Amino acid sequence: MRGARRVIALEPEETYYGELVENVELNGVEDRVIALNECAHAFTLTEITVKYEVEEGVLKIDCEGCEYVVLAGALVETLRRFKEIVVEYHGSPRPLVKKLVEAGFKVTVMSPWTTMNGLPVGFIHAEK
Repeated sequence: MRGARRVIALEPEETYYGELVENVELNGVEDRVIALNECAHAFTLTEITVKYEVEEGVLKIDCEGCEYVVLAGALVETLRRFKEIVVEYHGSPRPLVKKLVEAGFKVTVMSPWTTMNGLPVGFIHAEK
C-alpha cells in the first residue's frame, strides 16, 4: 500500500496464514504480495532471496523470539541483499547487532518499549 513493488510475507500458523491471504485479497494487492505458509529461519531467508532475486530489499523480522535463529544462521551474503533491516528483538539485542554490523550495516537499537516473559522487547534498525 506504500509503494512496494513486491512483498514476501511468511506466516507459519495456519489460522493466521488464512487471515494474511484474506487481507491481501481484501486490499487488492495480490499482484504484489506473495504469502507463504512457512516458518522463518536462516535457510528460508537465503532460499527466498535467491528464488525471488531480492536485491536492495527491505527486511522486517517480527517473529516473537526466532529473530536470533534467523539472523544468527543467516549468511552475511544473504543479509547484504537488503538495504534496510528492521528487527523486533526479545532479550538482548547484542548478538543481532553483531551479525548486522558484520554484514556492513549501520545499526541503531531503540530502547525497549515493553517486556514479554520478563525480557525486554524493542526494535533494531539497520541500514547500509
